[in-house]
Amino acid sequence: MTSSLVGGIEDFLAEAQEIVDHLSSTLLAVDQGTKSGGVDPDLINTFFRHAHSLKGLAGMFGQTEVGGIAHHFENVLDALRLGRVRLDRDNLDLFYETIETFHAQLAAVAGGPAHGRDMDALTARLDAAERSKAPWQKSGLPRVPVEPAIAEVLSEYEEHRLRENLARGATLYDVRVAYEVTAIESGLSGMRERLKPVGEVIATLPNPIPGDDVRLEFRFIVGSVVPEANVAAALFGSGAVVSVLPLVTITPTASAATGAGAATEAGAGKGAAAANVGADPGVAAGAASAPPSAGDNVPISLRSVSQTVRVDIARLDSLMNIVGELVLAKAGILRVTERLKGEPELGHLAVELHREYRILDRRVAELREGLLEVRMVPLSTIFDKLTRVARSISRSAGKSVEVVVSGADTELDKLIVEELSDPLLHMLRNSIDHGIEAPETRAARGKPPAGRVELRAYQKGNHVVIEVADDGGGIDPDGIRKVALERGAVTQTRLAEMSARDLLNLIFLPGLSTKSEVSELSGRGVGLDVVKNNIAKLSGVIDIDSEPGRGTTFTITLPITLAILPALIVRSAGQVFAIPLSSVLESIAVDPSRLHRLAGREVVTLRGVTLPILRLAETFGFGPTRPITSAANTWYVVVVGIAELRLGILVEDLAGQQDVIIKSLGKMLSGARGIAGATELGNQEPVLVLDVAALVEEALRREVAA
Repeated sequence: MTSSLVGGIEDFLAEAQEIVDHLSSTLLAVDQGTKSGGVDPDLINTFFRHAHSLKGLAGMFGQTEVGGIAHHFENVLDALRLGRVRLDRDNLDLFYETIETFHAQLAAVAGGPAHGRDMDALTARLDAAERSKAPWQKSGLPRVPVEPAIAEVLSEYEEHRLRENLARGATLYDVRVAYEVTAIESGLSGMRERLKPVGEVIATLPNPIPGDDVRLEFRFIVGSVVPEANVAAALFGSGAVVSVLPLVTITPTASAATGAGAATEAGAGKGAAAANVGADPGVAAGAASAPPSAGDNVPISLRSVSQTVRVDIARLDSLMNIVGELVLAKAGILRVTERLKGEPELGHLAVELHREYRILDRRVAELREGLLEVRMVPLSTIFDKLTRVARSISRSAGKSVEVVVSGADTELDKLIVEELSDPLLHMLRNSIDHGIEAPETRAARGKPPAGRVELRAYQKGNHVVIEVADDGGGIDPDGIRKVALERGAVTQTRLAEMSARDLLNLIFLPGLSTKSEVSELSGRGVGLDVVKNNIAKLSGVIDIDSEPGRGTTFTITLPITLAILPALIVRSAGQVFAIPLSSVLESIAVDPSRLHRLAGREVVTLRGVTLPILRLAETFGFGPTRPITSAANTWYVVVVGIAELRLGILVEDLAGQQDVIIKSLGKMLSGARGIAGATELGNQEPVLVLDVAALVEEALRREVAA
């Protein structure tokens, strides 16, 4: 978003993007429902409401192009929920394309390049879809086979749902229950929750009780395939009475046979109200023409029903910086307290000050945790988009691909999630284009025609692990060797010495692709090296595991947040560093005799495991580490780890733990390998914060070179 955007446009973009994301996730659920045998009608209604909301929002902010497409989209979805339009693959494709257009339009409004899409062509396709008729409408609309007292008050949507339930062989149940006037809202909500597991609530009809001014009876018309006893058991203790709704014989009339425009005799006159596309689903059509009542004069509350406040991430960053300053001030107070303890006549002040320090410490910790929670967003925000985009990519590649998502509710810092979008898209495209085989190849290998790509996420300690796995052909080691030699990336001797993991990691080298031909999707060797670099900038690592003929899995390990984190303060060669505690496994004092060299690399053996050692002075080139000359020297090894990778950082002193806020080093030093940023300690001393993931990668690189 550019700084030139006025506040109104920023508000529009924030809310519109949220609505379009909801449209996207709802469409994915609808699409999945068509594959599993049935779509929940509530999903269709939700889909319709989101389109209606987008149209209204666009109109409010004068975004006529977005509003125009949303209006036509809303018309199609209204016809869909009323059963006038078939939910087939062609219309699903059209819905996906429409949502892609919304994304492109919003990007253009935000100051990006013009989307260049043909709006007239899309509008014409949406209008054509709305005019298409479901097969049953071509032979006329049948009358509703229920008693006139019910048929007369059903909306067009409720009539449609009643017919749909009868068509699928459901029984119609009449559930009656009375509530006191003061408890109607909670009673209706509770009854719907009870009925939802056993069937679909088609309509809720009020039924006054003669002579009773305290209670009001409601009739729930429910379509269900379960026996009456099961419905009654689900409502046990609610006071509801369940009976089967009798169906009546309807004599066909001329109006019923004239075509799709004919409604039932009972529903005649409701067409004008039903044509109001903006009307909420489930509202009785007759309500539009109802005369004003005494209730119309009741004052309307202007209180917002939403309890959500949108906050720019830059403001949260500013608050985080303030919290960082509080942390520094807190450390300063602690130092003053320690000094006062050394003064006998001021000992009582030291005790009081320490008590106040403890209170401040707790409050700052609570503030920090609260701000971190506000910054956290679920990975579903990008997983849903990736699932939608995967459909387009697979169609372009001429392949059938199923995307399976798990752990989408796993949360990460908002900034990390945003930076993850492009790397994950690269990997998804790589899995579909490189990994998943062509349909005929899969058939020859005995695999299902549709390929499978899994997006998995889960929390592991203070890190989040994201996996992109496919069941495709895997990576051919011989192909990697051949291309690596042709490109001069490695020598024949080094290839012979490489482990399987090192060989697979060659695909992250710039310009290295094992695909023989260049396609619109990939094959140029551009992508995976960018992915690795972007992940490294987030203090994460990416690993790969592949089995020829079985598939490939990319694993990304990231810290939960980069905003504020506890760190271990260490000293090496006269310099002070901060190591994020989320990556520290343990810190141990070492006897110099335990350090030795193996294949040219300094290592230490801990509990039978050989661990490579990294000296910060050598890595950053700022001076020699003091020599280890005798057992009298005190040395420490800070064992750090990312995913399954381990490294020992050799330091001279452990100075304690402290919460730090990482600040950027600026553009000139932003590319410094192994440095995540800088921070300040309580004595205003600036220190560098280590990028553990980059250091681990550097150690592995040196090990390979050795």
